[in-house]
Amino acid sequence: MNFDIKRWSDVEDKFSELSTREKSLALLSGLVAVLFGGYVWLVEPVQLEIEKLTRTVERQKSQSGQLDKQIKAVEVALEEDPNEPLRKNREKFAQQIIDIDEKLREQTVDLIPANKMPQVLEKILSQSKKLKVLQMESIPPVRMMDINADSGARVNLFQHGVLLVLEGEYGHIWEYLNEIESLEWRFYWKRFDYIVEQHPKARAEIELYTLSTSKAFIGV
Repeated sequence: MNFDIKRWSDVEDKFSELSTREKSLALLSGLVAVLFGGYVWLVEPVQLEIEKLTRTVERQKSQSGQLDKQIKAVEVALEEDPNEPLRKNREKFAQQIIDIDEKLREQTVDLIPANKMPQVLEKILSQSKKLKVLQMESIPPVRMMDINADSGARVNLFQHGVLLVLEGEYGHIWEYLNEIESLEWRFYWKRFDYIVEQHPKARAEIELYTLSTSKAFIGV
């Protein structure tokens, strides 16, 4: 105890010997030391904690922003109809089928109906007494398009044909062909074979066909 008092007395004596300027510097240094110590022990820990909390808040804000984006994305997805692309494709396909059906009808509008073709050909033949009918038969219908039952198409196209074998002179056969060409109905010519067997007699094999949306077989 006496030692501490003596030390303090020595310090006090030495301080008294200092000049006013030196005393001011000493007091200032002591004040700085006290303030720095207080900062280290009191202020700095609080500041570090504040910085830590600030970083935590910023991180939570970032996570919250990402969560908001995810929520909005889910809300948009829920508002959209998941079947909309399929519905649009189906509507587009249905319109294509309607267009095809319409084109098929346009292609067959002026063709002779399949069920009338044999009667029309026979009627023209009945007007010509100079030709002999050797053969007249229907050709089974041929499907022109490969359409599945589930495709949705309402109209298909079938080829209906008639095979006609005539015997006569060239001029009479030619007149008969011209009569067919001058009809209000259209035919398609698939085959024409002209064979001279004994002049002036000849044989003509004619294969005509029409198109129809009906599969019904032509009766001859």
